[in-house]
Amino acid sequence: MGSGCPGPGLTMTNSIRGEFCSFVRLFFAAFLPPMLQDGVAFEAHPQNTVARFSLAEPHELRGFIIRDFGGLRVHPPTLLASTGVALDVMPGHSIVGETLEDVYTRMYHTMFHNHLQQLVRVLGLHYNGKGWQVIRARLREAIPRGHALEKAWLGEEVKTIAGKCFMRMRMVGAYRFVSFFALHLRAIPC
Repeated sequence: MGSGCPGPGLTMTNSIRGEFCSFVRLFFAAFLPPMLQDGVAFEAHPQNTVARFSLAEPHELRGFIIRDFGGLRVHPPTLLASTGVALDVMPGHSIVGETLEDVYTRMYHTMFHNHLQQLVRVLGLHYNGKGWQVIRARLREAIPRGHALEKAWLGEEVKTIAGKCFMRMRMVGAYRFVSFFALHLRAIPC
């Protein structure tokens, strides 16, 4: 992984930030295109995502392997339109997203809450905002201008996104069917 990764207003003088920037770029390149093109969101959090490194020194990150498909979220009309494949699952299956926003919400939760925010904090890039600057810059790079995802995640008019209510879900014994609340995006740096 390189130490460069320039972006708008970013100077990557710190090796940790540079490596994080390269990681985020590769992470988005692996997991955003299936959602952007096919309406498929992988549950890309650390428990389900295995990093793949080169065998030769200096063992650079090459990609990821997803290990669990139970947490997928698929928007069948988008999948059919982009691939010609009709999703063959039972009606009401937990992986079916009724709307693309449903798919975007799953990916936002696993990508940011369950994966990237942990790295940002462990690497010491949270309180100074540097990690979130990298994430925003790489998102703008990875999401095509005018795509519905740009509006959903980066749009100025968007104030909230659905967040999981884990305590409510635990209290009612819910596992697959999720309880949501309006999470204020300005409370989260990304």
